[in-house]
Amino acid sequence: MIAGENVTETSNNAVGCTFRHQCHEVVFNGLKVNLWDTAGLDEGTEGTVPAIQAEENLKAFLRQVTRRDRDGIDLLMYCIRGTRVRKALLRNYNIFYAAICRKKVPLALIVTGLENYEGEMDSWWTEHAKDLAKHGMRFNSHACVTTIQSDHPAIQGRLEHSRAELRKLIQKNSETMTWRANEDSLISASLPDVRALMSAMWATEKRMAPLILICDTGAPDHGAVPGTTPSWEECTKRINDRECRHIRADELVHGNLKLHLEIKRPPDLLIFCATASSDPDPMWASLKLFHSSYGGETCPLIVVFRGLDNLGAAVALWRTLSLSRSGNIVANPTFYPGPDRPKELVKRADEALAELIEGRCLVKFEEKLTRFQRFRRFRKSILSEHK
Repeated sequence: MIAGENVTETSNNAVGCTFRHQCHEVVFNGLKVNLWDTAGLDEGTEGTVPAIQAEENLKAFLRQVTRRDRDGIDLLMYCIRGTRVRKALLRNYNIFYAAICRKKVPLALIVTGLENYEGEMDSWWTEHAKDLAKHGMRFNSHACVTTIQSDHPAIQGRLEHSRAELRKLIQKNSETMTWRANEDSLISASLPDVRALMSAMWATEKRMAPLILICDTGAPDHGAVPGTTPSWEECTKRINDRECRHIRADELVHGNLKLHLEIKRPPDLLIFCATASSDPDPMWASLKLFHSSYGGETCPLIVVFRGLDNLGAAVALWRTLSLSRSGNIVANPTFYPGPDRPKELVKRADEALAELIEGRCLVKFEEKLTRFQRFRRFRKSILSEHK
């Protein structure tokens, strides 16, 4: 539909119809785009994509998008039918946004099937946005559309409007920094999380407590600097109703790498905090060290600029820093007011930061395997060693 012609099979059935990932090259408004169509990974044995085959498809997909001649990922479009919001939608949301894309790219919700929706199609979002947030699904943008070809003038008009909205959304996100990841790093980070999320759908799952690493270059000790630094203990105490553990990595910038011993598993979120007016070169060097030391390539990163009063200023500063220096670092910039600023402004900054932390933190489950699954995985590892 975005291309102006049918390029992939679609279905109104509950099971999917896309057997594997497919890449379609589309050109519009002078912009060349690679559109990847992927299979839903939660269909299990009742869908058209068995779980084992889906995992093999996922590996092949990750190898394709991380190839050197590819341009990385600029946007994830999560397409759902315009019906009642169900908790089941959270499954693929976590699989694709958290486990596969590592929450490193902008996320757009595309609501389809609205050709006969009463009133404006975008009113679906107005009515259901709170329900999506209640289930833990947050989006950077959205589009309410129809993909149906029809001779009916009203539906055809909606189709043309939908095509224009989707193209506008894609074009806007093409201007952001592209996320690129190493093949081995992405596969080793994604596959365990995908397996755990898929098994958590029907087994006795246990959601893991989030682990957050914080590097605050302006804090001389492990306490907050009143009026200039967020209370990290408060804003990272609970994430998505789960007790959270945070580790301060401030000493990392002074060459102390012993913190690696404290971390038993990859972190779920990295937070880097620096004073906006500080020398940009040492700041960037510290950020690169923090990013590379703790898996920033496949872990979400929030950069907090201390001493700014609004998000626009933080975004502008981040663009200046990232575009003028080497290093493929994708981050979510935000602000925190300096000293002697109004309490109301500080309160809004605290709330915005807490919401950003909750939305960007990865979701992980402990993988629970049956005896048969453990045997099958053991057998597979033995066979691979003798190839």
